[in-house]
Amino acid sequence: MKMQLPCYACILKKLPELKVDDADAGMLVREYLHAILATPVEEAPPVYAGEFYRILRKKTGIDDPFCEEKQESTKFVKRLLPYLKERIARAQYPFMALVKLVAAGNIIDYGVNSDFTLDDAQRLLDHVFEMELDEAKVREFERELEKAERIFYILDNCGEAVFDSLLINRFRDKITLGVRGKAILNDVTRVELEMSGLGGIPVRDTGDGIPGVSLSRTNGEFLKTLEQSDLVISKGQGNFETLDEYRRSRIYFLLCVKCPVIADYAKTTMGTLLLEGRNQPL
Repeated sequence: MKMQLPCYACILKKLPELKVDDADAGMLVREYLHAILATPVEEAPPVYAGEFYRILRKKTGIDDPFCEEKQESTKFVKRLLPYLKERIARAQYPFMALVKLVAAGNIIDYGVNSDFTLDDAQRLLDHVFEMELDEAKVREFERELEKAERIFYILDNCGEAVFDSLLINRFRDKITLGVRGKAILNDVTRVELEMSGLGGIPVRDTGDGIPGVSLSRTNGEFLKTLEQSDLVISKGQGNFETLDEYRRSRIYFLLCVKCPVIADYAKTTMGTLLLEGRNQPL
């Protein structure tokens, strides 16, 4: 997915809440405009976002401005797990309930919505199990997970990763995790895996600091795993934006649609749970 006009404003609207004084903010914006001009037009929005936060880190000296939010969201979801596991177990089709929860967990995102709070996530989770999701697609997804021998699960946000762990642990022995190479927004890096309940699983990081997977910037080890896995699971909007045109044998996108640009691009509506498989199943 290429950069869209509304995405520029979406990236810059984070600036007022990042505690940068007016003089530094002005310099940051001017430097970012130069970075925009130097970024290839075919790159996806997360690449442009990565440039903004690279400049922010340089200006402020703060490597991980969302460190506190990552910890709080992880603790928040962990407190909910006993109740959510019970709801899944009582569902008529437990795997459907699990996939809905994993997709809806993608709402924990401090990049898309500047006003996001954990109370917002709580309100969504109160009715997630009643949300729509195509049962035929879910059953196909379950069959492919069972058949695959090498699964590459590309994580997105902290907090959300705790929901992911409920699905990952069912297939733990054949999963390799994909994470960001550097801190960016509230996305998962190697540092947050243990606290998310995902320690001890093989992992590849992008080596990059964008909220997605740039095929032109991500390191070779990550790309090799992406290519050689039987099945790839791409979680969240940032991964969808950067990998939607990636052509390989089997890839599933699993997310909650949180912005109008993605809704239009995916031909769906805001708030929809999306499970989309590409190319031929196993």
